[in-house]
Amino acid sequence: MRIFFLVFLLMRVAFGQIYENYSSLGWIRIQINSSNFRIIPNEIQPVDVDTDRVSVIHRLKEEQQIYILHNNFEQSGEVCLKIAREYSLINDLEDAVHYYFEALRSFENCRNAIKLVVALHGIAELNIESGNQEIAIQYLQKSFRVLSLVTRRNDSLIAKTNMLMGIAYGYLEQADSAMKYFDRVLDYAKMSGDNEMQAGIRNNIGAIYSKLGRLDEARASYNEALTIFKNIGHERGRAVSLSNLAYLSLKEKKYSEAIAMYEEVIPYFLINNDLAYLETSYSNLSEIYSLVGNEHLELQYLKLYDQAKDSLKSSEMKQLMLEKETRDELQKKENQMQLIEAQMKIVDQQNRIRGFFQIVLIAGIVVISIIGFLIFRNMRVSIKNEELKKNLLVVEKQRLANELTYKSKELENFAISVVEKNEFLEVLRQEVESVEGTNKDYEKLVEISKSIRHNLYIDRDKQELHTRINELHGGFLFKLNEKHPDLSKSERKLCSLIVLDLSSKDIAALMNISAEGVKKSRYRLRKKLQLESDDSLNEYLALL
Repeated sequence: MRIFFLVFLLMRVAFGQIYENYSSLGWIRIQINSSNFRIIPNEIQPVDVDTDRVSVIHRLKEEQQIYILHNNFEQSGEVCLKIAREYSLINDLEDAVHYYFEALRSFENCRNAIKLVVALHGIAELNIESGNQEIAIQYLQKSFRVLSLVTRRNDSLIAKTNMLMGIAYGYLEQADSAMKYFDRVLDYAKMSGDNEMQAGIRNNIGAIYSKLGRLDEARASYNEALTIFKNIGHERGRAVSLSNLAYLSLKEKKYSEAIAMYEEVIPYFLINNDLAYLETSYSNLSEIYSLVGNEHLELQYLKLYDQAKDSLKSSEMKQLMLEKETRDELQKKENQMQLIEAQMKIVDQQNRIRGFFQIVLIAGIVVISIIGFLIFRNMRVSIKNEELKKNLLVVEKQRLANELTYKSKELENFAISVVEKNEFLEVLRQEVESVEGTNKDYEKLVEISKSIRHNLYIDRDKQELHTRINELHGGFLFKLNEKHPDLSKSERKLCSLIVLDLSSKDIAALMNISAEGVKKSRYRLRKKLQLESDDSLNEYLALL
């Protein structure tokens, strides 16, 4: 026959303002016989399944969507924790795990390490309940790593992590590892003054000692737990501690002592309808009376054991049915929400398409307007630039014309001054030649006259004049030579002097010919230029 005994474990730790409602593992039951050792979460107490829980989950999901829309990751994570706990209460572990992971992502986004650990604890607890101890340990190790990075040490969360590690290793029947973590929690309970937690951990440690065959240490640990529960008035803890001591007496073959203890705790379990503990107590009493040879009481307690077992199964069935009803109701709500969401998505998509086309139309109008404006502005700028260029050309042309007029006038004045100087020299020569005197004076005057005549023909001022004419009227001479390449050098010089609008007399003086010679030269030039008799030579040359 299998032998059961129950260990009390209540993880009642304050986790700060946000975690005040964070559920602990609550009561833990350890099932032991000669071949196995494992820790099993106590069955969830039956809950009346009505629309309240369905409505709560539905409302929480709506809240979560609002927080997601506003990128409020911290509040979204909080709501996900609440949803996960609601699902865990109806044993919908798949959805519970899903929302714990949603909480993890939210807390990672807002970089809240403490809340991240709370979500990791939730995932670890669900894996412990599902029998996935190795996975649970991985998440708990991650919790330790996160807590080691937190600036301000959080002893309560560290204790919770150690508690869950001890439970996971208990499931894996690794008693030494479980004991190590339970000892850490016990140290925290002593330090924080949490007597209820301390007593619960001592019961768990007593179970470990019992499994290891260290019965004296187990009894001492159970007695310490019993004393604490008595002192704080915790009746259920006292009853569980007594049932654990009773099991030790059974193992030590102290049957009378074990019977007395079981008979003391059974009334409490009956009053509180604690079927799991009644089942274990009746089973152990039936075995004791079998061992002492009292068949009547053995059968009596075996019958009570069967009744408690049937009642427990019936209770479990009711619980399963209620949980199924709740899940079905939640599924209906989910389907309705999905249908509404699908309809909203269709309407939203239609609105987006309509809005998109409106935006495209408005954008098209705006783009066309901008392009038109830019084209118009560029045209105006181009026109203004052209006008500015024309004005600049006009100004520049006027400047050049003024400069040309000034230089032409200057050149004309220079030419006139050269003519006047030559005329003066000629008059001076004639006067010198008219002077009479001695032979010696005459010879000297002749020398002076020759010198004057020579300067009249090789005057540097004339050369400078022609140089200036070439500089000022270089374009004119180029065009003249291009249009009339057969003109001689003297004819081109004559054209340059005519352009200066000099008189025939001045031209004659500059070219060292007579006025009649200038007239003949002008006649020959007109013929070479193929001008009619009524054509003006001066105007023709000025227009080149």
